[in-house]
Amino acid sequence: MTALIGACYSLGGAFILTSKKWGAALGMALIAAEILGRIYLVATGVVPRSGPDAIKIAVGTAIALALIGYVASQWRRFQ
Repeated sequence: MTALIGACYSLGGAFILTSKKWGAALGMALIAAEILGRIYLVATGVVPRSGPDAIKIAVGTAIALALIGYVASQWRRFQ
């Protein structure tokens, strides 16, 4: 499951780098799927809800949300 979540993040970044609107939209969707995957891992107990791992999950989720927000704010720049 964690490999699938990482693949979503990697593919999302690759699609955003195409500089096309369809790529940006697909990239944001894949990164959103990655965020949902993180939430699923916490909810099912695969990763702990406290301690250093929880901090890593929270920081990674915040970075992913910021990336989605940034790409959305730059939407006009995509072709």
